[in-house]
Parts: sequence; C-alpha cells; structure tokens
Amino acid sequence: MELSPKFIQKNYGNKKLDKYSAINQLISIIENSENIQARIEGINVLAEINANTENVFKLLENLLISDSHENRVF
Repeated sequence: MELSPKFIQKNYGNKKLDKYSAINQLISIIENSENIQARIEGINVLAEINANTENVFKLLENLLISDSHENRVF
C-alpha cells in the first residue's frame, strides 16, 4: 500500500509519526511518485507541518530548477 501525504499528515497530527519521519516520508513521495497530484499534495503538507529543514529546502530548490513536468505547477 502506497502512503498518501494526507495519511502521513494524519499520523503526524495523531503523534503516530514524529516530524522527522513525516518529512522523510513526504520527501520520498515527492521524489519518487509519478502521480503529480500526490507530489503537489506532499509539498502542501510539508508547508502545513512547517517542515523548514535543509532537506526540504534542497528538495524544493531542485524541483524549481529541474522538474520536467510540462505543467510547471510547483
């Protein structure tokens, strides 16, 4: 079963996941999913949980520079 960003957010909110684990799972979805909607949702959840880490900054920087999706929704 593939985790969804909202499921990760729910588990973080219920304290079943610590912030570090939630961030890492969201980053994994954003980097590896081919589902553009899941990637967008993952980015939004990162913002909602205030994921202000160096890893998140590098991920977003990389997405802005090199993401090849033609709709450029990021």
